[in-house]
Amino acid sequence: MTMIIPESYSYNAGMLLVFSAGYFFVKLRFLLASIAGWLLLLIYNAGALYFVQTPDIVWLTNNFFFIAANIIGMAGAYNIEYYNRQNFLLNLKLNRERLIVTEMNNNLEALVEERTIELLMAKELAETHSANITAIIEGTTNSIWAFNRKYKLLYVNKEFQSLFNLLFGFIPEPGLNLIESVPSNAGRQKWKEYYDRVLNNEQFTIEDSINIPNLGLRHLQITFNPIVKNGKVTGGSCIGTDTTLSKQLELELLHAKEKAEESDRLKSAFLANMSHEIRTPMNGILGFADLLKEPDLSADQQKEYIAIIEKSGARMLNVINDIVDLSRIEAGLMKTNLMKVNINEMLDYHYNFFKPEVEDKGLSLFYNKSLPDHTAILYTDEEKTYAELTNLIKNAIKFSDKGSIHFGYTRKNQSLEFYVKDTGIGIPPDRQHAIFERFIQADIADSQARQGAGLGLSISKAYIEMLGGKIWLHSNEKRGSAFYFIDEDTETSTPQRDLLIW
Repeated sequence: MTMIIPESYSYNAGMLLVFSAGYFFVKLRFLLASIAGWLLLLIYNAGALYFVQTPDIVWLTNNFFFIAANIIGMAGAYNIEYYNRQNFLLNLKLNRERLIVTEMNNNLEALVEERTIELLMAKELAETHSANITAIIEGTTNSIWAFNRKYKLLYVNKEFQSLFNLLFGFIPEPGLNLIESVPSNAGRQKWKEYYDRVLNNEQFTIEDSINIPNLGLRHLQITFNPIVKNGKVTGGSCIGTDTTLSKQLELELLHAKEKAEESDRLKSAFLANMSHEIRTPMNGILGFADLLKEPDLSADQQKEYIAIIEKSGARMLNVINDIVDLSRIEAGLMKTNLMKVNINEMLDYHYNFFKPEVEDKGLSLFYNKSLPDHTAILYTDEEKTYAELTNLIKNAIKFSDKGSIHFGYTRKNQSLEFYVKDTGIGIPPDRQHAIFERFIQADIADSQARQGAGLGLSISKAYIEMLGGKIWLHSNEKRGSAFYFIDEDTETSTPQRDLLIW
């Protein structure tokens, strides 16, 4: 063997061959390593046989060793390459799986990102809707609250909290038991019945009235709605609306309707009365004018007939004047004409004018002047003040059958308070509020009806208010009446009424 003769050149050559074959077997693939190993063996044998003259025993030993080394190297190279191939295939498969996993990860990341964006948008939209709903609920003037099956508050808006605080003295918060918070047993029973109806899946509306401190009686309309989840009633919601204003409007409309109906009835009665008031003096004028044609009338009879005609004409003129004045007031065409007026002279005139008529009825007439003549000067509309006194005195005469009539004025600071008092039939308490309404005389029962259209007091009231004053009365049925009206200072105050000049 080569190992026996280490000094031999063939040993060195063998060692070179072994190391070279090992290098090729390790570094090269199986096929190339095998070719390289056997090619080296051939080169060695050619050199040993033809050029060096190697001994046979050495040649055989080296060949045996080299062939065994080649076979072992080939086996090792094949084994290495086999496992390398297995690892390569596994790596390829792993790489394919890695690509699949990477692609799945990328798709999942994209899906997660897309879903995250959708959730963020949905969250933002839900928050916007929630904010809008909250703004609507909190901004409404209605009281809104919700409760569960244990009567505990789930939600409550500020309007309900404010109302609840006014009623019970504290602000309700979610979790409060609505039944236990009501102080009275009757109130607890009533509201429990309402809430139980809602929890039995009933939707309904009620109207209730409550007395709120500092606000008075308030009318409420409350709508109850069940809250249903998965087919089961889990609670209820309530919406309370303050209907006090609408109730007041309904009452005002009802009163306006009743007033319109009464006005229509009075106007109908007025027209019937006007027909009588105009036809009666007209018949007197025509009838006695026809009698004046008789040739054998005495002078006294003619004077009597003429007096009747004059009286009838004056009566009809008064009716026509009242109608014209009322029409001008209704149309807003009545104007004021302010001037300096001596009130004492006006009272003297009325006294002298009405005294004969009063005495003819067996009555007494008195008047009072509180100021001296030179200071009793008012800045007013003379015609309207004259008409006011005239209408009141005429009514006193008309509705008095015995006793006396007093009229005059008293000083009240910078104003004058006029009065006309009588001992007549008086005005029933239930009619005093309407005595200044138009046509009211036509509404008095036949047993109390007197001559006239029933426009005098309404015209006087309109004149007094037009000049910034006011009128009122005190009356006892069958004992008489007292009418008062007051004049205000127009140059030192806002009301456009009489100024007392000193």
